[in-house]
Amino acid sequence: MKDLKDLKEQKHPHAEKLSIEIVEKKENPLLDRVEITARVHAEKTPSKEQVKEALVSALKASAEDVILKNVLSSFGSHEFKIIAYLYKNKETMQKLAIKKKSKDGSEQGAQGSE
Repeated sequence: MKDLKDLKEQKHPHAEKLSIEIVEKKENPLLDRVEITARVHAEKTPSKEQVKEALVSALKASAEDVILKNVLSSFGSHEFKIIAYLYKNKETMQKLAIKKKSKDGSEQGAQGSE
């Protein structure tokens, strides 16, 4: 019985692995950013934090300059389409960030996963 319990507690070696492939980088000089389309292969749906970490390491950029816009998937597929923005400076990013209103009417600055 103990062996069965140990097997359940062990993680599959490929369970947390994800590979990322940059499909397209499109310069947008008007908005002072690079629009990135990427493809992620993973055994299970990765969290936005995992995707952002992989994207940041692939781009060799700062996590503060990357906004993860979308993580899109198809049912039953292990491939995910990622849309992200890499800003060249924080001032532009803050100007363009969508402000979300909370229930009390005050604004919170956030867009996607920061």
